[in-house]
Amino acid sequence: MRRLVAVIAIVLALAGIGVAVWVLAMPGGRAAYNVVEYRVRRLLPAETAAVSGALAGRITADDRRPVPGAFALVATDRGVVFQGDAGAEGFYHIANVPAGTYVPLAAAWGYAPERAAGGSLVPVRAHGVTTGVHFHLSPETPYHPVLGEPTIGPVETVTGTFPGPVTATRVHIAVEHAGLMLTNAFLYEPPGSERLPALLLVFPTPAAGWEPISVALANEGFVVLAVGPAAERGLDIEAHVRDLIAEATLLFGGQLTSRADPTRVGALAGSFSSVLLFRALHDLPPLRAVVTMGGVSDGFLGYQALFREHLEIPPPYDTFVASLGRPDRHPEVYLRYSPAFFAEHLPPTLIIHTRTDRVVPVDQAYRFAQALERAGTPHELVIYADISHYLDPDHPTDETRRVYDVTVRFLKRTVN
Repeated sequence: MRRLVAVIAIVLALAGIGVAVWVLAMPGGRAAYNVVEYRVRRLLPAETAAVSGALAGRITADDRRPVPGAFALVATDRGVVFQGDAGAEGFYHIANVPAGTYVPLAAAWGYAPERAAGGSLVPVRAHGVTTGVHFHLSPETPYHPVLGEPTIGPVETVTGTFPGPVTATRVHIAVEHAGLMLTNAFLYEPPGSERLPALLLVFPTPAAGWEPISVALANEGFVVLAVGPAAERGLDIEAHVRDLIAEATLLFGGQLTSRADPTRVGALAGSFSSVLLFRALHDLPPLRAVVTMGGVSDGFLGYQALFREHLEIPPPYDTFVASLGRPDRHPEVYLRYSPAFFAEHLPPTLIIHTRTDRVVPVDQAYRFAQALERAGTPHELVIYADISHYLDPDHPTDETRRVYDVTVRFLKRTVN
């Protein structure tokens, strides 16, 4: 009987392995596997090591010289980060790491994140120091989009009622990029012919649905390029980032209008689109300012929230974070969407968030503000009391008007 039970257990285990291999081999299989693994682990109690150890090593560039601003980190399976900054000679030390196995990661602004030992697991032993965990960072290769000739639609006059009577001209922009015709961009300009500062508005859904905001900001004296993600890209975040860079290139290159001053450009993004904007900053010309509303500043913190918060994330974004995999095994994925780790390299930033956000918890805003404060980067933090994840200009409240006024004052002061 025992032998039969053992045989059945082995068969079931092999079947489970076979199913896992089959799922991983399918398109999108890795993401699906990650989501299932997360849902199983969410039912289990958190594993906490009672004792800790440390990691140490050196971070250098390909030429073996230290990299200014470099740091190394490890993350637990639930996204808690332990970090050590490299000194003048490149040496780092990460203390108080719970005993276990990790994939250490090193990074610096302008360099591609590097996993230690080719991505293999590195042990951290209780009361010990794991030494010799070294990294060699390579410069990140900028993305240079190859674009077709943009199609610029006819000029139309549009009006709005928020924050009062407003008017602007609108043209539709379409351009081919990476095998897809991007049709989700609109250019708005106020009346007149003078040269103006410009705003890049990066929306999390089709830009047409956010037109009241675009018209209002154009009416304030900005040339506005409003863009949204292409549905055909699905949750391919890097493809969305490249599309954003491509569309922004048209604005900076003067291919859309002669009125936009490419040396005076700010950007606004919210929620999911903040991930795209901050990821694209490496490859965009310098921005004068950034406004983020309900945005993500720390991908690791976002993964932590999956275990401690009851979130109300709408599809298809509800499984996005979990689909990225475990932070202790894939830390580079989460760092990619964590601008708080690079706060000293960011432009002046306005952070806006609602205290009761159930989509992106407000701790993302506090984390970002603290990082910018430590880095000495000019910033403002506005926590509003509205219960919604987004402020709705179609049904404005007193809070909507207050946040809008703060945003306009900030943009006029920094971008102008």
